[in-house]
Amino acid sequence: MRTGKDSLHGFLLMIVLLTVVPMAAVVHAQSLPGDEILGYRVVDISKTPEQHWQWHVKLEVSYTYHSAHQKVIVGATLLPEGGALLTGFSYWGYESQHPRAVEETYAGLVVRGMQRIEIAVRLNAPEETTNALRLFLYTPQGNEFLSRTFPFQRSWRLADLSPASPPGLRVVGPPADSTPGPSPGTVKRTILQNGVVLVTYPDGTIKKFSKGGVEVVRPDGTGMRSSYVHVQPAAPPPQPTDVKTVTWLHAHAKALLDIISAMVGNDQTALENYLEYEGGAASDYERVNKRTETIGYLLAP
Repeated sequence: MRTGKDSLHGFLLMIVLLTVVPMAAVVHAQSLPGDEILGYRVVDISKTPEQHWQWHVKLEVSYTYHSAHQKVIVGATLLPEGGALLTGFSYWGYESQHPRAVEETYAGLVVRGMQRIEIAVRLNAPEETTNALRLFLYTPQGNEFLSRTFPFQRSWRLADLSPASPPGLRVVGPPADSTPGPSPGTVKRTILQNGVVLVTYPDGTIKKFSKGGVEVVRPDGTGMRSSYVHVQPAAPPPQPTDVKTVTWLHAHAKALLDIISAMVGNDQTALENYLEYEGGAASDYERVNKRTETIGYLLAP
């Protein structure tokens, strides 16, 4: 959900994309008495104009859990996973007004709740059929402790994304000598003091990218938050001592910083905010890793 940017993709070691929470990264934890996924209700299934995701499935998921978990997040994925069909999930609704993204009440040691979850769907083949929905509960630390699978039969077709012309009408292109219309606007990217990447779109939508996830605020005031599930990354190699490797790393790190600068329009304030966030990275490898991660946020659609 890229022309001049495409050349950057081959140069980067990794790109972090919004909205998708990797299922393989979930760490299993202990289920406790009172933990239960009660059921779900489909609120809406709609096509989406976004470039990466093609459908959104809005759900209301009911559950209970033992208060020892303190806080839980509901995750969702359509089955079969992978292959021709990709999915991601996030909240939908408001944080403090109706409809709230999360509604919970306490009854002794058991918390009863309902979360509004939105599944994003992308189809990489002409057609695919899903037959099940897997719902799961996990902690903000990424520890999954409960899962339940429900029937969910639906066919997804790329042909359904292209509306047919009304009878009697024929879609034609503009005349050869027509003058192109005005540019729809540009996307503005900047970096805040805490290292958060702020992206403002022509329609007024705002997205904030950080290690914790993605926050989206739409022009009508509605919004949603997507949380990343993190696992402990492999430790970077020790700082090299040979001059050839050190020189290469310094040049690579500088090239990445130049890319960041270009992507924020050479805004000196944004660049200073990033460098302050980066701080005194322990090694050149960590510096390269942080800069690559930030470029990934800046490239997100």
